[in-house]
This record gives sequence, structure tokens and C-alpha cells, in this order.
Amino acid sequence: MTSIVIPALDEGARLAATLVSLAGQEGDFEVVVCWAGDCAWPPSVPYPLRAEPARAVGRAAQLNQGARAARGDALVFLHADTVLPPGALREAEHLLANPGVAGGAWRLAFDHAHPALALLSRLSALRWRAAYYGDQGFFCRRRDFEAVGGFPDVPLLEDVELARALRGRGRLARAPGIACTSARRFTARGPWRQLGVNAAIVAGHWLGVPAAWLARAYS
Repeated sequence: MTSIVIPALDEGARLAATLVSLAGQEGDFEVVVCWAGDCAWPPSVPYPLRAEPARAVGRAAQLNQGARAARGDALVFLHADTVLPPGALREAEHLLANPGVAGGAWRLAFDHAHPALALLSRLSALRWRAAYYGDQGFFCRRRDFEAVGGFPDVPLLEDVELARALRGRGRLARAPGIACTSARRFTARGPWRQLGVNAAIVAGHWLGVPAAWLARAYS
């Protein structure tokens, strides 16, 4: 079974749309929503859904809590404002059947048209070290996730750190489907400006700048 773990904080209608979209996925799966704040979702959904009130602050803590509550042998970590493509879980299952693959993510698209976002979408198709982020949806085996200690307790780029740790257990794969995520942060600050901020944060991360400093720049 595959467990889809969704951290959510005050997502409301976006979370509801993501949950509705998951109803069309194929395979044996469950959904675990680790929530805090005012999160709303449909009162009745056609697949197993469990809500785990967040006991700790921070997305990494929510993700780890959801993973502990999950029952699947495979884990998919999905942002509350990201919609997976049709057949996504079958794609992840197929890739994880290869013992040399430790995890992976889907390609990325946005719900808003802009040249900066189109550039990011094209970059997400590359299999380079810095092209695996949480808003693409990230999948791995439970045993590999637990072996590397889960998500590190950092305020930002916990997804990048997990991907780096999993590379010690196998390669990361790029699934062929395209996940669509919200462009709200880009439209709020300006797509090119936010793209520059993101690039500076990633560069700072690889240069060893403390995560707390990077988090302040991102907020």
C-alpha cells in the first residue's frame, strides 16, 4: 500500500481540491492529512482518509508525524496545494520496484502562466541534484525513509535534505507525469523576483548558510 502524507496549515479550499483530485488515482492507497489551523476538506471522500492534528510546529515535523501514522510500505509526501497527475501512484510504484531507486519526484507545473514559471517547469524535468522539491510530490520506500531518519528538523529545505540523504541509498528518479502546484507565492512577490530569491536560497544552502537565515529570506 502507498500512503500519501499531506502537511496542511490553513489551506482550506486548496486542501479540499487536492483531496478531491486524489480520488481518481489508481491502486491501493491511503491519505493521511497532518493538519494545523483552519483546514477544510470534503466531509465524505471515496478512499481512506485520516486526519492527524499536528502536535508540533513546522512542515518537517508535520511530515514526520504523518509518516509515523501512515501504514504503507511506500510514502508519497504531497503539499496541500499540489495536484498529482493521473496515474501518479502507478508511476511511483513502477519506479520503486527497481531496487536501485531510493526515491523520486514528478515534473512540475504551475496553475499560473508566466515565463519564469515556465522556466522552472522545464528545469524540473532535469535529473540534477537540485531538482527534487516537495511541491513536485516526493516518493520513497518507508524503509529508506526510516533508515535516513526522516525529514531533518530544519525550518526550510527539509525536502532537499531528505533527497540528499536518500541518495546514499540509491538514485533518485524523475517520474514522467507532471504535478501542478499553486503559484501564489510567485504571484504575490512577482515571479522573476521570487525566482531570484529561490535561486539565492538554494545557492546559500549548498554553501552552508544556516537554515534559519535562509528561512527569514524566504518568508
